[in-house]
Amino acid sequence: MRKILTDGCKGLGIDITDEQLDRLEKYAELLVEGNKKMNLTAITDTEGIAVKHFLDSITALCTGKIGESVIDIGTGAGFPGLVLKIMLPEIKLTLLDSLNKRIGFLKETAAALGFDDIEFIHGRAEDFGAHSAYRGKFDTVVSRAVANMRVLSEWCIPFLKNGGYFLALKGPLADEELEGAQRAVYVLGGETEKVFEAAVGELKHKIIIVKKVRRTPSKYPRKPGIAVKNPIETCYNLTKNKYYAEIKQIPSYEFALFFGNLWYNANCKAERTDALHRVSPRPCHPKMSYTFHHRGRGCRRCGSPLP
Repeated sequence: MRKILTDGCKGLGIDITDEQLDRLEKYAELLVEGNKKMNLTAITDTEGIAVKHFLDSITALCTGKIGESVIDIGTGAGFPGLVLKIMLPEIKLTLLDSLNKRIGFLKETAAALGFDDIEFIHGRAEDFGAHSAYRGKFDTVVSRAVANMRVLSEWCIPFLKNGGYFLALKGPLADEELEGAQRAVYVLGGETEKVFEAAVGELKHKIIIVKKVRRTPSKYPRKPGIAVKNPIETCYNLTKNKYYAEIKQIPSYEFALFFGNLWYNANCKAERTDALHRVSPRPCHPKMSYTFHHRGRGCRRCGSPLP
């Protein structure tokens, strides 16, 4: 494992010390042992842990966006948060996960690795993102293999200070995820800087870098489960009204929204695509579209305001 980690870090342009290697080796041993008692990871071979867990987590350092205070949302077995703490012991780290068994494992692992300044939170991101003690308090939010970018943005961006960075560690489909999440990122006060790519051996990793440039509206994050069922700008009416503007080349959303339902009923019922049907399993009441959007209150279901 030491050689794999040394060569991998060298390829990423990151220096790694013997002490850090010792801690990562110890971490791997504890991970394999803990995996026998609970489901922590499907990867248990030495090379897989080194490449797919440790080096993948270390790629976040290459972005240069790791601040003094870091929170890992949905940390699971500690990736990437605990690995970042090993590489940067000076950061103030918070690990959040919804399963108490995993939090217990992380507490034991951190103690075995010699860390006594890590905060562990058992709970949901939706609850703590609205809590005054955590909302807008972190320089960096990291998350790996947790949810789609549209949903993940609502869970993570509220934790950031203005000027802070959200790093979403993704796979090869990161660009496609980001394309569908741009509106959510904007609504939540974020701005996408770039998609960072890093190669670890034959694997290519992508990290979506979002900077928080505005205050997140107080209604986000919404209550647990709502973001998954009804992500921002995926409700039926928002997509339908956007569809009017694209088909008829109407210059503004306001005009489309004003005449939207009348035009839709007269011209568009036969033109709805399967994708439009799949946008929301329980569409908003069609008459709510104009009433709530035109008054600037946003969609009643997903909360998304007009552009």
